[in-house]
Amino acid sequence: MKKANLNCPRERVFFNDLLVSQPALPRRELQGQQIEMSIEVDILEEQGEQALVLLPNLIAANGQQTALVHVQYLS
Repeated sequence: MKKANLNCPRERVFFNDLLVSQPALPRRELQGQQIEMSIEVDILEEQGEQALVLLPNLIAANGQQTALVHVQYLS
């Protein structure tokens, strides 16, 4: 597996009645937000301008272990 850094924006969410900031998957709704952190991911497959990546526990949610992201967010 090839490794890459996924550039992620931060998203504010409620967790245990507290407003916290956590990394989010880059997506169209968050496009205007500044990229604030880089997370190392494993690239499982490249499909044109997108890549299927294995998500670390830090941003994996609701049993989602993989995500399809645009290669512009990978470095």
